Amino acid sequence: MIATDGSKQSKKAVAKGLEFAKLCGAKVTALNVADTTLHIHSLTPGALIAPEDALSVVRKKLFEIAKTIVDDVAGEGKELGVEVSPLVLEGNPAHEILEIAPKFDLVVLGTQGKSGITRFIIGSVAENVVRHASVPVLVVGA
Repeated sequence: MIATDGSKQSKKAVAKGLEFAKLCGAKVTALNVADTTLHIHSLTPGALIAPEDALSVVRKKLFEIAKTIVDDVAGEGKELGVEVSPLVLEGNPAHEILEIAPKFDLVVLGTQGKSGITRFIIGSVAENVVRHASVPVLVVGA
């Protein structure tokens, strides 16, 4: 499985993961987790639409973006001759990756390179996955 958020760093992990899959003759699942937990708190009171409607709009947009990200990985895989199945989940990225990881032989993901207070407050998806995954994890640095 290649977990990707579509970022520049994540694209490096996608490239390495697809390269590795091609060498091994492996199939890949491209995963993006639509992190709705992060955006719920950004909805402000007094918006022009009801909070439930605003959340629905944000959620829909996050899923559209997530689908585009995993479809792009599938396209890259096709160009390399690697079979890629796109998958979009919703929730906290580290939690969702850890929940689904046992279904795969390897998890590939990138690191954002956050440090200091940002890493302390937000946490690192890669670090959480490496520490808690029940399968091998390949982390591709920034």
